[in-house]
Amino acid sequence: GQAHTVEGLIQDLNGATAASDWSVDTADQLKTLKVLRIALATGALTWLESFHTSDGLAALCSATCKEIAMFPKRSAQNGSPVLQECALSLTAYMDFKEGFKSVLKSSECLQLLVKLLNIPDPKVAQNTCELLTVILYARTGHLQVMRAFTKAVPHGRNRFRSLVAQMASKPTAALMVCGL
Repeated sequence: GQAHTVEGLIQDLNGATAASDWSVDTADQLKTLKVLRIALATGALTWLESFHTSDGLAALCSATCKEIAMFPKRSAQNGSPVLQECALSLTAYMDFKEGFKSVLKSSECLQLLVKLLNIPDPKVAQNTCELLTVILYARTGHLQVMRAFTKAVPHGRNRFRSLVAQMASKPTAALMVCGL
């Protein structure tokens, strides 16, 4: 397989977020994210460390934010393979000890995960719930996830309403999210 440099992948992610019409190159975005996910899951420790020290998480979060903003313009029937790859890439990054610590320390990334829960795509919701579940088991994870919900969905006591409503309206999706 072709080796992909950290700099090249980050540049591709940053280039995608700078593009004026994010939806035009969905196939390229998907390819970049799949390559990134595979590199994060199978790369050498030096590659992972380079991604970590090169603000790779910031680039991945920026690309994910841009895709979340575009999601309402896409067909809800097709879900979002790009957002699925974003979540899977975050999962692979969190398998790296320093990656997990970075996600845990990043309020922006945690808020992004909360926003991903509001995407009406069961696969995205399931992947995101799995990520948040892992974070909840960290020492301060529960508090940080609650803060992320408060900041990302500032509706006081009702901040979980959209998640519950989404799951109640789609029982099959709720079962997928819960892993049943």
